[in-house]
Amino acid sequence: MKNRNKDKVLLSIGRIDPKAEAAINAANINVIDYEDNIHIIYDVLDIVSADILIINRLLDDEEGNTLVRIAGKAKDKGIRIIILLEEMESSKERKLITRLINENVYSFIRFNEVTKKKIEKNVKKYPLEFDFKMFSKARIEYKQVQVVKSMFKEVIAVYSPLSQGSSIIAAHLAMSIAKTQNCRVCLVDFNPLKPSFKKIFNREFENTLVNVFNALERGTLTNEKLEGFLTTSKEQKNLDILAGFYDINEYYTLANDDSFPSYINQVLEKLKFLYDYVIIDTHSWYDIYPTNESLIKADKVIAPIYGNLFDLEEANRYITFFEKYNDFDIRKFFFVINKYSGEDLTFIEIEAKLKGQVIGYVSEHKDYRIGNAFNNKRVMNEYIPILQCIGLNAEKEVSLKERLFHRNKRKWLDVLEEEE
Repeated sequence: MKNRNKDKVLLSIGRIDPKAEAAINAANINVIDYEDNIHIIYDVLDIVSADILIINRLLDDEEGNTLVRIAGKAKDKGIRIIILLEEMESSKERKLITRLINENVYSFIRFNEVTKKKIEKNVKKYPLEFDFKMFSKARIEYKQVQVVKSMFKEVIAVYSPLSQGSSIIAAHLAMSIAKTQNCRVCLVDFNPLKPSFKKIFNREFENTLVNVFNALERGTLTNEKLEGFLTTSKEQKNLDILAGFYDINEYYTLANDDSFPSYINQVLEKLKFLYDYVIIDTHSWYDIYPTNESLIKADKVIAPIYGNLFDLEEANRYITFFEKYNDFDIRKFFFVINKYSGEDLTFIEIEAKLKGQVIGYVSEHKDYRIGNAFNNKRVMNEYIPILQCIGLNAEKEVSLKERLFHRNKRKWLDVLEEEE
């Protein structure tokens, strides 16, 4: 059969699923050469006159740096690239895909979706831009397993009026919800003056709120595109992170726009649509836009403070001020005593003096100073009472030793009852 497609295709697929390989071989495309060694493809592009490169992502290592380098060369030479890959839902793959998009790579096909027709279509009519709906599509199967069809969605702002641990509490609260609930959770950094997520999660973020607000300014921010700007937690796959402003000048440039408050509200509405729980880390200055809008929009506000008399009185002053001037609905404010220790007032004294409900006590721990305590069962168990107080069904994680102890204790009590 005569090949009607004039685009010259270079194949670099190596060992691949037999069905996918058969589909590629059956496709009506003009294959001019094969090269399965990804490490020489960069130089091959200078020798072979190709229009399209179809390449197997698994030929490169986890980071995908060789693939990005090849994409840069292809971009300069006007060669379009079709990437065949296994999945798109993990944080690493999404980060790599974002880097490739920046090199004008817009076609990605999962192995289990490779068909003769799809290969022909992508070669003949190469996409003009990346379809961010693919990120959502890649997560559909995962969502069906992980996500509860919530009867309600909740936005929870973590606001510390005295700047006493909002970022740490917000991150660990979000992680605790994600670990104990069958739902999707998003953690948002609306703390533009003290962004902390890089340290807490020990990672860099390819995309931040700057990308989100720039897309809003251009009128191009769809739900699918917003998901593409999020980073999936390495520790918990149903927790996504929206990193904040790491350049204060970028924040003030955006904040000077009259539309900035409405942009914040648009982001929160979209996230509320996409996620069951949206946890927002805010700055202690309640009059800056991200904090102000978050405190207004939140269904609940969790306020971390220290348990000494001075800080309790200061927290009361803020609450009284908010109530007097009707700034925020103080009925949705709940307190968490942070870094609680024997040097603080007793819990009876704290709850008697504080103007508001205390829903948890979180102790100081060395893991917090180096980043996070996500893998520390004892520390994470301190967040369970907080979840229970905000209406979530959660149980403390009990060690095998504790389970055996409680089982033997029950048996012993049963023997005593029989003897009586």
